[in-house]
Amino acid sequence: VQDLISKYQNQIKIISFNPYKGKNHFSREEKAIRFNLAETATDVRGAYRSLFHEMGHNIDYLLGDVSCTRNFRNALINDFGTVVNNYMKMYNCDIQTAYSGIGKKIRDDKYHSISDLVDMITDGACRGRYRHEENYRRKKNRLEMEAFAHFFEAYTRNDVEKLEALEEMFPNAINLFYKMIGGK
Repeated sequence: VQDLISKYQNQIKIISFNPYKGKNHFSREEKAIRFNLAETATDVRGAYRSLFHEMGHNIDYLLGDVSCTRNFRNALINDFGTVVNNYMKMYNCDIQTAYSGIGKKIRDDKYHSISDLVDMITDGACRGRYRHEENYRRKKNRLEMEAFAHFFEAYTRNDVEKLEALEEMFPNAINLFYKMIGGK
């Protein structure tokens, strides 16, 4: 991650600390990041999490949208499917009960990335507390792009607890991510 940030430092641009419509984001049109510095500095989900998440989108874009592959998408979906199947076997329940139980376990702030991705994978059928709006999550490649940005943010901040949770939930997808960024 450090190598990527160093390599692309002149192409990672922050154009505003006043995000458009109050939402931190990377604008593909402007090739730049907008985020609220004060809010992200004290984010309960991790200091500067939003900045590094949006940098993840920026890096993915600069790498030619490396996240936008069928393999990465399938790994995310299959990894979560394994979690759901294991839950159903462990609790001898149906998929709706599994979704409900998993959703309850990912409500804490530290699982915000997992909550967002699971919501996208299941089209809202399984959710924790965090998610993107329905019209956003249904756009092409959003799952893959968001996963890349979530993984990038956790890895950049060296958030060990979050990385362990992501690796447990999405082991194959995170291995693909590491390969995308030139690691492991």
